[in-house]
This record gives sequence, structure tokens and C-alpha cells, in this order.
Amino acid sequence: MVVKREKQPIITRQSLVNADMVLYQLSSAYTPNSWGGWFPKLYIYAEGWRSYRQPIWDKMVSRKHCQKLFPLFGVTKFDQLKEMVIRSEPEPSMPVSYPMAFDSAASILQSINLDDIGTKP
Repeated sequence: MVVKREKQPIITRQSLVNADMVLYQLSSAYTPNSWGGWFPKLYIYAEGWRSYRQPIWDKMVSRKHCQKLFPLFGVTKFDQLKEMVIRSEPEPSMPVSYPMAFDSAASILQSINLDDIGTKP
């Protein structure tokens, strides 16, 4: 029902999926190992590679982009940002997909390597 409420060209199905995924990934960072966190119900509607890679995280190679993301993670330094990204990784026992689904909901580290965060100006 949610994906049918798109209002193109601003609110598209893909933008709803991306927003749902980012909320899930941030929820995982703030409440690691929690069963009560956000579950991205729309991830199954992602188009192709976007189900794994989020544009907002792809850009984290840029230090300038990372600094713009500091408020999202509640941090002020790059080492704190990296720690929050590590915390966002789900535990193996956590549900990250629908039962019988082929793909699972992606984590931040499926979009960017931890060592690549903030490596470019």
C-alpha cells in the first residue's frame, strides 16, 4: 500500500524504499542487537543493485559528505562515525529478511568499505 502512494516526480517508489532502508540502517546503529528496531518492509521493492547499495552511504568516501552525516549518527568525529557504522551491522541472529525471501535487507557496510570512509576530501 505504501509504494502505491508515490507522488512522482518527487516521491517515487525508489525514494520510499531508500528512506525505509536508511531508517533501518540508522536504527541498527542506535539500537544494535535489538529485536525492537526498525524493519525495512519496503526493501523487497528495491530496483536492482539499489537493494544492496544506498547512494547516501556510497558517498561516504568523501570527508565533506561524512561531516554532513555526523548529525544523523549523533557524532562529531570520524572515528565515532566509523564506530556507529560498525554498530549498525546486524547480529547473525537478527531478522534481516522476510521469511522465504531471496535477499535480505542491506547494511551500511554493503555500500561502503569501513576503511574507505572519509578517505577523499
